[in-house]
Amino acid sequence: MAEATALAGAQVAVWRRLLTGDLSAPGPPIGAPEWAERLADLVGAPLVAEAAPDALDGDAVEHGQLAGRLLQDRQMKTVAMLVETNLEFLCMKGFANAHQFYSPAWVRTTGDLDVLVRNSDLQAAVGHLKQAGFRAVTLDLPPWGFLSEASYLPLVSPDGIVSVDLHVLPDCYPLYRGLSTEQVMARRRWLEVDGTRVPVAAPEHALLIAVANATKEKLGPSAIKSLLDCGRILTQVDTLDWSEVHDVAARAMLAVPLSATLRLVQRLGVDLPAVAENDLSALGSSAGSELERARCDFLEVFEQPFDWRAKLRRELLLTSEFTVALRRMRSRFVGLFSPRSGLPPGV
Repeated sequence: MAEATALAGAQVAVWRRLLTGDLSAPGPPIGAPEWAERLADLVGAPLVAEAAPDALDGDAVEHGQLAGRLLQDRQMKTVAMLVETNLEFLCMKGFANAHQFYSPAWVRTTGDLDVLVRNSDLQAAVGHLKQAGFRAVTLDLPPWGFLSEASYLPLVSPDGIVSVDLHVLPDCYPLYRGLSTEQVMARRRWLEVDGTRVPVAAPEHALLIAVANATKEKLGPSAIKSLLDCGRILTQVDTLDWSEVHDVAARAMLAVPLSATLRLVQRLGVDLPAVAENDLSALGSSAGSELERARCDFLEVFEQPFDWRAKLRRELLLTSEFTVALRRMRSRFVGLFSPRSGLPPGV
């Protein structure tokens, strides 16, 4: 019993370090290599090694560091190329959050390079990437095809290292009900990275996009990196405009997902800003048991399979308003008869 209690305490300490980036206290001894390896599979070995030193094999950490540096370098070169074209765009999600809330940036494992453009600039963006040798790839899609209204299948660099995910909306339904591309573009700001001014979303918009992505993934294993981004933004940005966050969440039917995300971050050991406490009331009392189930899933790094039953239960109880869940189910049904390829126009 004492051993299990010690492990649970160490897990909470690791999650707090992951969610905040605060490494001032010594890293806790985990003593559970399988747990650390599951976590590394989802967020990358370098980030786990930073939060829980000596929890992973040194070779795995070194390999992750080399891969992370290489990907960040190639992605940065792609961003610099797009900046030189004078295309109006901004970077979102993994790449943008890595360079603002993680140090060094490459510890935050990124997948696609997410780039937001206006719909009127989409063809130009595709053209610039094609001229640089990027090409479309076909992926194995589910029976209902490609569902996102916000983005397309990625375009991949000639060396296969960088995948660019072009977005024409900040995220798919329901976020764009309350947050348009023009709103995000109007409040973009610039980071100086390796001598290049990189356009990124305002922190309020970055938080809402991270919440939308984490809850779209039903707070399952694929949501972990977005949840970490939420934690980093909440604890590292002191000047969040909570009135804007509230207004957008209400218009975008994201009040329940926002509340669920904030409660989960809090239950994983993060002290929320006092103003964020107002958002917790949107979650009904019936969601309490599912929220506790989600907390246990994250603490144990999804030791138990996150199957379709768990996904459906979490979507209905925790991560979307009922009408949004119905719309997603309808989209899958319609897609069975008319699946979309997801390829960008002109490819």
